[in-house]
Amino acid sequence: MRRIAAILVGLVCLISPSAAFADTLVEVPAAWRLEVFTSSHTVAVFFTGASNCTTGKMTLGNASTDDVNKFYALVLTAKMARKPIGLFYTASSGTCVIETFYID
Repeated sequence: MRRIAAILVGLVCLISPSAAFADTLVEVPAAWRLEVFTSSHTVAVFFTGASNCTTGKMTLGNASTDDVNKFYALVLTAKMARKPIGLFYTASSGTCVIETFYID
């Protein structure tokens, strides 16, 4: 299963130039706090281990509602199962935007 996930991540990096140049974070999201902004249909994650993001905050940016729902479900599942999540994100002046995500 890990081999398949690694292959898929590699393909995403090859296909998506933004993901290829993004930073990477892989950790169990036990201490993450999810916050949903209903007016903009976005979700933010706080207290991640990303030192180059202000308070560890990351957002999904202009993600679709389906992507926001998938991410929220993935984080909750990983919290309960104590499984690591992988994030590719871009960081600029303490602001971090998640480009793609996966469960390890």
